[in-house]
Order: sequence, then C-alpha cells, then structure tokens
Amino acid sequence: MIAASKDKPNSETAANANLVFVEQAPHEEGFAAHFKQHIKPKLLKIEETYQKTRAEYRIRCGLALGALAIAVMIAIVLFRQNADGKVIGLLAIGALVAGNKIYNWVMEPIEDITANRKQTIIPEVLNFIGDFRYINNGKISDGTLKYMGLFDYWDKYKSENLITGSYYDRDFQFAEAELSDESGDGISQVFKGWLFVLKMPSKLKRTIAIGQKGKVSKWLSDMFGSSKGLHEIPFEDDRIRERYDIYSTDVLEAHRLVTPKLIDAIQKLGNLRGGSSIEFGVGGDLFLLKLATNRNLFEPVTERDSGLTTEDTRRFLEELHEVLVIIEALAVATDPRSDEPTSNLPNPK
Repeated sequence: MIAASKDKPNSETAANANLVFVEQAPHEEGFAAHFKQHIKPKLLKIEETYQKTRAEYRIRCGLALGALAIAVMIAIVLFRQNADGKVIGLLAIGALVAGNKIYNWVMEPIEDITANRKQTIIPEVLNFIGDFRYINNGKISDGTLKYMGLFDYWDKYKSENLITGSYYDRDFQFAEAELSDESGDGISQVFKGWLFVLKMPSKLKRTIAIGQKGKVSKWLSDMFGSSKGLHEIPFEDDRIRERYDIYSTDVLEAHRLVTPKLIDAIQKLGNLRGGSSIEFGVGGDLFLLKLATNRNLFEPVTERDSGLTTEDTRRFLEELHEVLVIIEALAVATDPRSDEPTSNLPNPK
C-alpha cells in the first residue's frame, strides 16, 4: 500500500481537517469544542457508512431502470398486438403498484442512513443546550391541538421529530406534524409544518394571533372560526399590526403577552424554517405556535451530497436559539422576575 503524500492528503484526512465548526454568533459560543468532541467523530463514521450505502443505491437504481425498460418493451408489444383493453388496464395497475414498491426499495438505503443521521446528531446538539430529549416518532397530544382551536376539522394526525425540554422552568414540546381531513370523498390537507407548545405557569385568558385576511375571510373567521367570541385588539407597533390580527378576551393581557420581541423571534424562526404562514394562541396554561412549512427538521443529506457539513447543524442550533428567545419573551411577559434561563445555551437577550 502506498502511503498518502504529505502534499496530497487522502480524502479521509482532508475531510477530517475541513470538518470544523466556526463560531459566528453569540449563541454558538462554546459549540465548536462540543462539535469537535461529540459530533464530528459520529459524522465521520456516518459518512463512511453513507458512501457504502450510496454505492448500493446506485446498483438499485440501475436494476430499477432495467426493470422499467423491460416493462416499456412489454407495453409496446401489447399495444402493437392490439391486446384487450382490460388486460392492458390490469397491467397498468400492476405496473403502478410494482413501481411504487420498486421506488421504496431503491430509496430504502438512503432513507435508513438519513434517519440514522438525525437520530445520532440531533441529540448531541440538544445535549449542548440542556437536558432536552429527542423522540423520532413522538407527537404532541391530540387534545392539546384541539384545545387551542387554531385548526380546521381534521381526523388524521401524523407526527415525528418530537423535541421536549424545559427552559425558564417552563416545559415545552415541538414537533413536525401533518393534519388531514379524510371524512369526505378525498383527502384534504389541513396543516403541514411545525408545532410548538409551551406550558404556562398560570391560567391565562384566551388570546390568538392569526395572519391578516381579506374582509370576507375576516368576517367568516369572526363569525365561525377561531376568533369567534373574541374581541379584536388594536396594536400601535407596526411589527405586530402589519403581520397579525390579534383577538382576545382581555385587552391588557393581550398587550402584555404579544410583544415586539415575541413577534421578532417568531418571524425569525419562520424565516429559518421556510414558513409560509405562522399563527399562535394562548389559553389556560398553554401557548401554541403553528408554523406551516414543507421544510423538514434538520434537513438530512441527500443521495447526491456529502453529510460532512456543519451548516445543517448550525441552522438547527439557530432554530433552537429562536425557540428559546420565544420562551424567554413569554416568561418575562408572564413573570418579570424570570430573568435567569435554566439551560447551558447563552442567554438569548
């Protein structure tokens, strides 16, 4: 075996040298050392497995393309022979079923490695922040979502990537979720995105913030929707007034909770997550934020990319930071004495 040249290090050495987290923001302070000790070794190991998986994926793609070519040839022969329409129909249905199974078979190696990557790296990022927990198939309770009244009717609920923890002595959960209505002839998607729930320290009046609507949509919401029975609350701050219609049963409490700092943190989180719409509400001892987005949590490496990157970790850490800023804003609003966080992450002030 020829030793690697000092002038041209082998790929493993180069990857090891290039995989360095450079701190760029106050909330990243200390994370470079954490990344080097706890995350980098696991990324290198996952990448080694990934390269083997990628080779298997390419083999499966080749076999799938071969099967597709054979299926097309058979279809051409049948059409030329004027085969019975029912036979062709059955073959078409069979081809669709087989195609779906072949696609799942082709993607299986990649899906396995991306799932493993999330389940390996996300907990390490959370360990830097505090005693937070990641549950791959966890979900926020159905009752919590229904209680807040921010969703249209739904009867199917799928969720994954649940993260739980406590900050400023307030328990929180967030997860990816998809709600759909299957009660009619077809399936109607009610919501797809990201949900955040915070346990409040005391019972609060009902306050909701919904994206600004046209006059007709606003009237329907006032009569039948989530704002029914609530009063619209005026706000002078442009950051609030231009983005949301705020409704509540208590004017003073609404102004105490909905602050510019809260709105700024919510908007930053929405931008990081690629959110198309954001709404939130407070009621009883719960705060619920719903952020509609198609972007997955901790977007994993694809079959065309390398997993040896720090950028998805950086983005995830920034998203977590904005979550903590939201918690801080609500904690200070409900109890001004809450000036000390209970996490290892630098205070987001």
